[in-house]
Amino acid sequence: MLKSLRLALKVLIVAIVVGNLLSPFINLFVNGLFQTYHFETRNGEYQFETIPSNGRDLEMMKAQSEIFFKENPQVEDKTIYRTFKCNPLQFWNWYRYVFNEHYRYEYKSREESEG
Repeated sequence: MLKSLRLALKVLIVAIVVGNLLSPFINLFVNGLFQTYHFETRNGEYQFETIPSNGRDLEMMKAQSEIFFKENPQVEDKTIYRTFKCNPLQFWNWYRYVFNEHYRYEYKSREESEG
């Protein structure tokens, strides 16, 4: 019994490590080539979608948000939130959830800005 538990734990750890190493290929199959990440302010006045494989990255979002906030000084809340969740069941993305800058933004559901 103890040996089978150890074996199961080793298999689980190997699956998690290999899954995170192969996550770009798994995500290509699961999400497609042009995965998008949606960001917006609390009330949705500013919105941006990054498409990293297409060159629309976080640097572009930061530059465009600065321009937007300069042109619209009436916007009070300048905090940008991500509107996509982390799915803990997608163990192959755990590395991305911890180290990718997209996930460092605070989460807000899209419904919050519409309501």
